[in-house]
Amino acid sequence: MKIHSFRRIIWKIIKGGSNMKSKQKLMVLVCISALLLSACDSSSSTSGDVVTTQTNGADQITNVELLTGDKFDAADLYNDYDKSKSVVITLSDGSITSDGSEEAGVKIDGTTLTLTKSGNYYITGSCGDGKIIVDSDDTENVRLVLDNVNLTNTKGSVIYIRQAKKAIITAAGGSTNSLTDASSYTQEDEGVTAAITALSDLTINGEGQLTVLGNYEDAVSSNADMKIGSGVLNIQSKDDGIVASKGLSIKNGSFNLQCGGNGFKTTSTVESEGFIGIESGNYTFTTGYNICNATGSIYYLNGGFNGSAGGGSGVSSTEKGWGSFGEKNMTAKGFKAGRDIQIYGGSLTFDTADDTLYAGNAIAVNNGCVIASSGDDGFVSNSSIDLNGGSVTLQKSFEGFESTNVNLVGGYLDITSAADGINVANGTDSFATKKRPGKNDFTRADKGAVKVDNTCVNIRSDRKGINVNGDLSITGGALRLRGGNKDSLSSISCSGKYAVSGGALLAAGNDKELAVPSDTTQPVVCLKYPEKQENASVICIKDSKGQVVIAFCVASGFDKVVLSQPALEKGKEYTWYQAALTSDLSQTFGDMQDDAYKVGDKITTFKAEEGVMTVDSTGVVK
Repeated sequence: MKIHSFRRIIWKIIKGGSNMKSKQKLMVLVCISALLLSACDSSSSTSGDVVTTQTNGADQITNVELLTGDKFDAADLYNDYDKSKSVVITLSDGSITSDGSEEAGVKIDGTTLTLTKSGNYYITGSCGDGKIIVDSDDTENVRLVLDNVNLTNTKGSVIYIRQAKKAIITAAGGSTNSLTDASSYTQEDEGVTAAITALSDLTINGEGQLTVLGNYEDAVSSNADMKIGSGVLNIQSKDDGIVASKGLSIKNGSFNLQCGGNGFKTTSTVESEGFIGIESGNYTFTTGYNICNATGSIYYLNGGFNGSAGGGSGVSSTEKGWGSFGEKNMTAKGFKAGRDIQIYGGSLTFDTADDTLYAGNAIAVNNGCVIASSGDDGFVSNSSIDLNGGSVTLQKSFEGFESTNVNLVGGYLDITSAADGINVANGTDSFATKKRPGKNDFTRADKGAVKVDNTCVNIRSDRKGINVNGDLSITGGALRLRGGNKDSLSSISCSGKYAVSGGALLAAGNDKELAVPSDTTQPVVCLKYPEKQENASVICIKDSKGQVVIAFCVASGFDKVVLSQPALEKGKEYTWYQAALTSDLSQTFGDMQDDAYKVGDKITTFKAEEGVMTVDSTGVVK
């Protein structure tokens, strides 16, 4: 396999509460509630019994088997063993000894151990140049119990499962085990590329620690199905870390992977296979390519996850360099799935040179917390992106969400983007005129849709906050946007029906381009400034009793603000005031606390009316 120069570099590196008045803003209450309900929890469960609370109709998922159909049997989860009922094998430099005979399935040739029978094999000791081969046609499993094993092979793989019903590698409780393969293979069957290679189903479990160093290409590989039940795994590999053909299912464990290629990877293109399912555990990744790369779907249920790919988001951080990671066929994404990505809980942090999440079909976040910085786009899918609960924060991205349909029906979303915050049904990145290297071409639809309900959404974009080739509907929650400051850009661009029937809307942008709702059941107020606001400005509106109903700061570069929320009641009078920050916070975007701004002169007074109305310094514009 060709190893690109970037992966060589990666491999060298691897080797070497303030108070707020309740009368102020309904919008604030909506967002605070959403944030509190979906805030990231820094602690993560490592229990095998995972229960996640779903919202908005999402099914409750308790284990990865319900999603993948890939069952953990008793042997996959069994960590105990009886040494007295096992064949005992001792490794040493120059020799291997055993209390088992050839009839018991043990063949020893110097420092090469071949196991031909099913059963339990208890292995201990150290060998600087040895190998374990499993070649059993029995109908029962072969279990290798590693108890402080330190095994290196200078000619090939360390453990080679040539044949078995299922091979199980168990790290004994309290043990520390290390397996290291050769940097070039001279003694292997064709297709063997990993320190641990299995041509059969493979399970790894135990209460001990297992370190695998893949100097040739991959660290652990199965040509069939792989399950990990428990244990502490430290993986270092020149190419991919853990590779499974049919599917990779993880029940629990603690993982630390440093890989020149992908972290977790599947290869089967059969429709029901190629999945990666993670139920619980703690994960730390540093990869040259994708963190998780599945030909099928990726399911993440719970646990703590922290991953960096391709050197992180700083690799492609300039306008001309956005998305320009590596060669054309190289990607350094967080999760890359041929079909779906579904997140049901846990806490996930990504820092990637490429997209954070990329799915050939759909992406759904049902609960949990995702925090990401990307050198390319945030979430990209061909079919849909659904936020049903939890929290998603894209701290840095080229475009935030890209898909045919985006449904925000629960939780909290915060996007910071260099281009569009949400780009729907346009078929490619909206900045394609610059021929950005690495730009995504996703499915173009005749008409897409963005739906916002029961979600707190904040978008700060240098171009368009929402760019939808289709309909935009707001039925609940809170949507606040700040678009680019160029004349051709604004916070909302909508080619179809733009409807507001509930929730709160605040969109700041350019007067010429900022779209206004075409259908509304609550008052919509367009505040029009006489000139572009060059500095961060506080939008302050009080009711007839002098109570603040809106106090929101928007950074510079806008001359129009579109407002709609239940607090602006039809037929009631409101006053629009000048307001200034009490400190220099030029990048501030959000609701203001009482001591963060100072109310100035009155601009005008207006009465909220049904439908869309425009207000400038003279009052309501007819």
